[in-house]
Amino acid sequence: MITAKSLKQLIRYKLGDNNEVQYSDYDILQAINEVLRYVNQYYINSDFLEKVQHYRQDDMNAEIDEYNASLSTGPSDGTAVTPTPKEHIDMPITGVDLPDDFLTLVRIVDGHGRDLHPGDAIRPPRWDEYKIFNNKLYAGVKDVDMLYNAAFLSITDLDTGKIDLPAVFLDSLCKLACMVLTQTPDGDTMQQAVEAALANVVPMRKYANTEKRMPFIC
Repeated sequence: MITAKSLKQLIRYKLGDNNEVQYSDYDILQAINEVLRYVNQYYINSDFLEKVQHYRQDDMNAEIDEYNASLSTGPSDGTAVTPTPKEHIDMPITGVDLPDDFLTLVRIVDGHGRDLHPGDAIRPPRWDEYKIFNNKLYAGVKDVDMLYNAAFLSITDLDTGKIDLPAVFLDSLCKLACMVLTQTPDGDTMQQAVEAALANVVPMRKYANTEKRMPFIC
């Protein structure tokens, strides 16, 4: 895990700006986030960014019931606005929100490991189908496991922000951020620089014609 603070300090050291004269924290923040967007593009077709999200309708609705029950224990003297209760999730009808870091879909199976297939966007999915619409996932079954490529989310705070990458990427991210700050390169130049910086850190593991097994299936 790379902290934004350590990356910022390394960037200032490499640029000879330890006294914070040339670049503001805002400049560095924007440069780091621009680099993360290029990193997302670089790894979009690689399994390096893969993550798994488990959806269990009954468990999610139990959490909703617990939350709604807690609303009745709040102040009743009218001094506080009571939050609106949450509605139950119905996978084929209401769907569930996709993860904030969702980038691209790899594979979806039901709770028994059977593949789900894309369904018609204008109707609820059948028992063996799913659909993704308006940043939500809909499925014809209650239990779903989703394998997807996750994006690196933008950092909002240089003091507390973290980048979900191993420390071996620190120098590469620093080099690319310095490039953004000092050269303001165009998109093609940055893509080439990202490829040169990252190609030897983690190999691209693009999918061949063989089917990839889900990591949570025995």
